[in-house]
Amino acid sequence: MAVDESAILVAPLEVDRPHSLRRLISGGMLLLLALLLGVVASIEVTMRPSQGWRVTMNLRDWICPLVLIAIALAPFIMGLIGVIARKHAVHPKIELPDRLQPLYAIRWPLRRLTRHAAATDEVRVLASSGVRAVIGPELVEWARATEVPCGLLEPAPLYAARPVGGCRTAADLTLLVLASLLLGPFIVFGILSGAGNTGGVIGRCLLLVTLFFLIIRSVVRLPSMQRHLVDVPIIGTWVRDGLRTLGAVAGPGWVRSGERIWHAQRDLLLIRRRGSHSVEGSLEIMLIGEQGRLRFLVAGTGDPMTRRLWAAWMSPDVRPDLAMTELAAAVN
Repeated sequence: MAVDESAILVAPLEVDRPHSLRRLISGGMLLLLALLLGVVASIEVTMRPSQGWRVTMNLRDWICPLVLIAIALAPFIMGLIGVIARKHAVHPKIELPDRLQPLYAIRWPLRRLTRHAAATDEVRVLASSGVRAVIGPELVEWARATEVPCGLLEPAPLYAARPVGGCRTAADLTLLVLASLLLGPFIVFGILSGAGNTGGVIGRCLLLVTLFFLIIRSVVRLPSMQRHLVDVPIIGTWVRDGLRTLGAVAGPGWVRSGERIWHAQRDLLLIRRRGSHSVEGSLEIMLIGEQGRLRFLVAGTGDPMTRRLWAAWMSPDVRPDLAMTELAAAVN
């Protein structure tokens, strides 16, 4: 059956900036390093018999640290702006109609796969009007085309993804291939010739295996691979993230994580685009309500977990009482 469009709220959700936190951390580390180098390089400690210990500052030694600070400011400022912006459900400068006003107060947590405390007044206002999900305009066609099964759904586990865009994957693979071409012959020759002691041969073997797994890891994090490997035993749990550690289970109109239960008649599901990728690349999902906030990633609209969560949350037969049954616990 088609989804009930009255339960879907379309809003200009702020796009997640996945690299903002990394830029903030890297820029901050460069700033600290520059300050440390400047202090170390510019402090001269001398001892004179008549004056005792004396500390002098040489400003010319600050030239290199100042250059490093200037380089660090760009990613630091960009990262800080991105971190602040990514927490907004809707950017404060965007004018919204009265019905969407509660979205201004909703914030996204910075960390994934973690439960957070949440204010519920804004959520209650929207949920009491029959809203179950808030999505961006780019997801409207997908929501209309996605069928919601009739009848009672069996509880099913949810697994988060960790998709990485093609540009970053290409850069990672290029660096790994270059490293393999440079180190590969040396490693293979050392193993075959048996040069060095046993520890050296074992170390070369471990390095070769590490390079191989790093290449595989870069490939399997592509969104298309994330979608196809989700149901593969063992490999699926290795290449995707660990919502399994939180025991996330989706049932008819509810999601359970540990002892916390979010259900569609009381809480909200928010889905927004992540980064500059299309909706087929990466999406960020948040459940918010009385039980807090649960945030995780999926590999686009084609991800089986996206369809599983959507079908469960938008189910016409909401049964949160089934979340604490033995069947749900067994899936958990």
